[in-house]
Amino acid sequence: MSKKLATALIGKTFRLLHSLLDISGEPHPHAGQEITVMDRSGKSSYKVSTPDNTVIVVHEEDWGPTEADMLKIIATPQSGALAGLTEQLQTINLYTDPALNVAELIPLDLIDDSPSQPRTHYPEAYITGLAEAMKAVGMISPMLLRPKADGRYENVFGHCRKRGARLAGMTHGPAFVRDLTDAESAQLQAVENLQRKDLDAFDEAQSFAAYIKAHNVTKDEFCRRTGLSRTLVYNRLKLATLHDAGVKALRDGKIKQEVATMLARVPGEKHQAHGLKLILDGTYGSGASDELMTTRKAQGLLREKFTLGLKDALWALDDATLVESAGACTACPKRSGADPVLFVDLLGEKGHYGPPRGDNVCTDPACFDTKKTAQLKANQAALEAKGKTVIAGNKARQAISAYGQLKGDYIPLKDVKAELKKIGANGGTQIETVTIQNPRDGKTIEVVKRQDLQAAGVKVEEMSSSKDNSSKAYEARRLEDEKALALENSIHAEAFRLVREKAASTPRSAPEMLLIAQSVWANINWDDGEEIEALYRVEDIDERIIEMSLPELELFMLDCVLITNVRASYSNQKPDDLLTAAEHYGIDVAAIRKAHTAAEKSSTATTAPALAA
Repeated sequence: MSKKLATALIGKTFRLLHSLLDISGEPHPHAGQEITVMDRSGKSSYKVSTPDNTVIVVHEEDWGPTEADMLKIIATPQSGALAGLTEQLQTINLYTDPALNVAELIPLDLIDDSPSQPRTHYPEAYITGLAEAMKAVGMISPMLLRPKADGRYENVFGHCRKRGARLAGMTHGPAFVRDLTDAESAQLQAVENLQRKDLDAFDEAQSFAAYIKAHNVTKDEFCRRTGLSRTLVYNRLKLATLHDAGVKALRDGKIKQEVATMLARVPGEKHQAHGLKLILDGTYGSGASDELMTTRKAQGLLREKFTLGLKDALWALDDATLVESAGACTACPKRSGADPVLFVDLLGEKGHYGPPRGDNVCTDPACFDTKKTAQLKANQAALEAKGKTVIAGNKARQAISAYGQLKGDYIPLKDVKAELKKIGANGGTQIETVTIQNPRDGKTIEVVKRQDLQAAGVKVEEMSSSKDNSSKAYEARRLEDEKALALENSIHAEAFRLVREKAASTPRSAPEMLLIAQSVWANINWDDGEEIEALYRVEDIDERIIEMSLPELELFMLDCVLITNVRASYSNQKPDDLLTAAEHYGIDVAAIRKAHTAAEKSSTATTAPALAA
């Protein structure tokens, strides 16, 4: 915003957004109130006074125009958030011409609902409350109507007032009548509904979507015209795509608004219905829960069920021809990196466990499967063009396990090459080499049939025995790996415990860290989040964070950083953060390792071998 424009705001009156939240995420105590700008407090923030003379600091995106001063926000030419909006509204003369500000009494039976009215839900309790008030004092705030060619009127705004008046037994209602174009009517409805506290989230979302479509503007342009934050607008527009059952669950109070928005990100009504069932059941459809699923738990559930990493995709992400109707993944709006505002919870680095994270996460499993199938078929066709016999699809799935182990009547060609060489020229018998394409990861393996080997005189039984020994060796290695992981886990856990104890008793000074702590928590992966909640003995730590003292917040943030290092992984990745913290606090991890290793050896010496020779 220019310096001239910012100065022009001083002394002006605005209304704080009804959706304004305080630092803890709760409704702001002054939300919806008129405020007067007193002075600048920063580049885009201002000191304002409230009706009770409280002075607070707000951002320029936290307010909107008052109803009575919608066109007089700034008397000078504008640039910035409200420029486009004011320019269009100046042609309407809705509030600025005193000669027009005379309400008429219009028969309610002649007033039709507007087809562009965003509200689709009229809460019974709200309408009843309006009716009771109107019985006492009448309709104080006039409706806004525009005349129709047939002598009737279209309600621009005042739909709830009309219903309340009917319920109160009124036959006429006060209204301003204006000759408005469709565009002007839609624009006014958008502005009026942005200031309404009683408009539910879905209807608000529908109003945003309808306005953007009617005026052919981008989401960012809509943000500039209305002064709303990108986060609110982007999430509301996604909520507008929620399927009917999800909308009903939201309005019935069965799911939280944040959960409904995450559910709306799942493409397709079928997948959304599946996700809704999982949420309503409480935990993976295992039984109904009496309490609403927490936002974090729903987030983890939907991520696990409906997100897939593109890092190891079988196809090129910039290939727009593989499935032409889908286009390239790099240009897909359902890829996490395409919309960092909407998919903020999917960004960040992935931990050792849990669903994928980062800017290459697919949120459309159906499209992912379609592309995977198309690439597998293309690879199969390329192999067959080289004269290879390929086993693919379900037949391949039956021939090879999820761990890549062959089963059934096939043996890897590499395991019998020496035997075939001994008997020379395949023993006079033609042995066909077959290529199995693993439908899970696209990898291929060349195999021969067991019966063909037997016909060629290869001693398959001996190979089978060898394979049995190989399986035993594999199992032995697996058990050793598990023991090694258990040892590393115990070492890491002990180091983590001692670091926490030392950190808790060490004085530290830091600025207010609540917002940072909430941001860190929002980006922690699912499994690590479960560990943190277990550590603090709470089911939903979001509320607990708000109540934390400064030292508790500092320790909590340290926990979030170090928890990812507690579990050892098969990749032998070093717990660098944990080791750094241990060194800082004087924790001797080498001594912990020595003690735990000695205890493990002592335990092993007194225990029978886990695997027979």
